[in-house]
Amino acid sequence: LILAGAIPAALLAIVADVVLGAIENRLRVPRK
Repeated sequence: LILAGAIPAALLAIVADVVLGAIENRLRVPRK
């Protein structure tokens, strides 16, 4: 159950990170 819940969560985290990174690149907003 832990792995079944952890794997999708990890995938969602990776997808979210990529999407946010793409948005930031388009907006050209420095992260720091």
